[in-house]
Amino acid sequence: MPRPWYTKTLERTHKRHSRIMALADLSPVVDILFIIAVTLFVCSGLVYRPGVAVSLPNNTDPDSIRGEVMTLTLTKEGDLYAEGDDLSPVSRDRALELMEQFKKNCPSGTVLVMADEESKQKDMAEILKLIREAGIRKAAYATSQK
Repeated sequence: MPRPWYTKTLERTHKRHSRIMALADLSPVVDILFIIAVTLFVCSGLVYRPGVAVSLPNNTDPDSIRGEVMTLTLTKEGDLYAEGDDLSPVSRDRALELMEQFKKNCPSGTVLVMADEESKQKDMAEILKLIREAGIRKAAYATSQK
């Protein structure tokens, strides 16, 4: 026959044990959440960004661009794509309109020219002329870092 103090001790121990076990049951959930978080961090660099594929020239010492940026993409065939337009080439006149609109909205903004490394110098000169005509004072070339 058990003593009264012994039964009380067993009841306390059982309650404490069940509280500890309730906390231990969360560990698989925490493990799964951790695996999901790690997977999201690893895959976040693999996000697909629609656009035009160009091969940028290499640069070992890139400058950083701060503030508002409008991107113009020039392919090696001479096609011009402007940020904010659909994925079809724009005419030089339409690019000028978009840059003037950008200048109106962001007076201190920068135009970033992403030109394929095989694009013609003539096309680059036309783009620079358009940037000047739009009144934009800051322009930069995009390069890939070695």
